[in-house]
Amino acid sequence: QLSSNLFQLQKPFSSLELGADQKTTVEVKFQPQAVGDTNTNLIVFSNAGQQVVKLSGSGSPTADIGLVPDRIDFGQVTLGTSAKQNLTITNNGKANLVISNITSDWAGRLSLSATSFSLPPGQSKNLLLTYTPDRTGALTGQLTISSNASQPLLPVSVQATGIYPAPQISQVTPAVGSQAGGTQVTIRGQGFLQGVKVKIG
Repeated sequence: QLSSNLFQLQKPFSSLELGADQKTTVEVKFQPQAVGDTNTNLIVFSNAGQQVVKLSGSGSPTADIGLVPDRIDFGQVTLGTSAKQNLTITNNGKANLVISNITSDWAGRLSLSATSFSLPPGQSKNLLLTYTPDRTGALTGQLTISSNASQPLLPVSVQATGIYPAPQISQVTPAVGSQAGGTQVTIRGQGFLQGVKVKIG
C-alpha cells in the first residue's frame, strides 16, 4: 500500500506468496506534480508482520514549449517565387528549453532560419520559414520539433497551395483588325500554358 498518489506500483498486485529463500522485485514510479521534495511510505502487510519502506523523490523544474501560431499556412504561392511565415517558440517552463532539432517532411521545399538552439525560462525565439513550391496544387505536411520539453516530439502542421504564374502578354499583332470576317491575331508573351484559353477584350 502507498500513502501518496505521486508514487505508483508499476505492477500492482493484491497478494503474493514467496517460498523460503525466494524474493521478488517491486518497482515504484515517481510522478511529481510540482518542484520540490516529496516523501511517502510503502507499507507491506504479511504474515511476518507489517513492514514500512520510506520513499522519497524530488520534482525538478521542466521546460514547457509554446508555439505561435500552432499551425503554418503559406496560402497560395506562385511557382518560381517563395513565401515566408514566422513561427515563435516560447519557453513557458522553469528550466532551460533545448531545441535539439526541427525537421520537415517538405524536403527541398521548406527552409528554416534555425533548427537548434536553447531558451531560458520566459524567453522566445522567432523563426523564419521559407517555402518554395516545386509543383502546383495543395500540399500538406508537418514540422517536428525535438526538445527536452514535457512533449519531446511536437508536430506542427504545415500547408500551402502552389499555383501557376499569371501569363504576361508582351505583344499583340496586328494591333488593329481590318480583314472582313475576322483577323488572325498573334499573341506573344510568357507563362502561357497548353490548353489554356486567353480572353481578349
